[in-house]
Amino acid sequence: MAKKKSKDRSGDILVEIQSIQSLYERLLDKTYSSLGISNEQYNVLDILASSDEGMALHQIQVLLSNQTSNTTRLVDKLQSKKLLVKKSNPADKRRLLITITPQGKEVWGSAVKLVTPLNKKIKKGVNSGGSKVLLAELKSLRKVLKAMDL
Repeated sequence: MAKKKSKDRSGDILVEIQSIQSLYERLLDKTYSSLGISNEQYNVLDILASSDEGMALHQIQVLLSNQTSNTTRLVDKLQSKKLLVKKSNPADKRRLLITITPQGKEVWGSAVKLVTPLNKKIKKGVNSGGSKVLLAELKSLRKVLKAMDL
C-alpha cells in the first residue's frame, strides 16, 4: 500500500495569518474610532509616547515598516488633530523632530486602556499549550520573510 502524501498547508497558513491580521486591524480601528484615531495613527502615537525628545520622520517610518508617503500622511493627520507637533531639530536644523503633545499622550493613554482588556480577551481564546509552538513557528516564518525582503 502506497503512503499517502501529506498536503502542503503552507499556503493555508499564510491565508489564515492574513485573515487574522485583517480582522484584528479592523477590530482595533473600531476600538480606536471612539477616540478619533485609526490603528495606524495609534501606532505613531505609541512610538512617540516613549520618546521624550521626539523622533525624525525616518525613524518613525522604520519602526512602522511603512512607506515614507504613508508615514508623512499619518503624521500630518495627527498634527492637524493637535496630537503631535513638528519642531526643528537642534542638532540638525534641516531636519524636523516630531513629538507627541500632552493631548496626544492623553489620547494614547485612553487607547491603551481600551485595547488592554481587548487583548486579554483575545489571549484567553488561544490554547496555551499550543501557543508556544505556534509562536516559535511564526517567529521562524518572520525570519524567512525578513531574509526575503528586498
